[in-house]
Amino acid sequence: MGNSDNVIGYIEYLSDDGKIVGYVTPFTDVDKFRKEILKAAEVGMPITPVVFPDEMDKP
Repeated sequence: MGNSDNVIGYIEYLSDDGKIVGYVTPFTDVDKFRKEILKAAEVGMPITPVVFPDEMDKP
């Protein structure tokens, strides 16, 4: 799965209006990243998941 040194993506947690990023959480583990996305979707939390392609350090 994700190497502990490599960020594989992050989640931008948006404000209630969905326009302003409140905070960003980086992830190094694919399973934790997936679980957090599903958890946020289940409760309708406005987020933007950003995934890095292999061998890249930018989305």
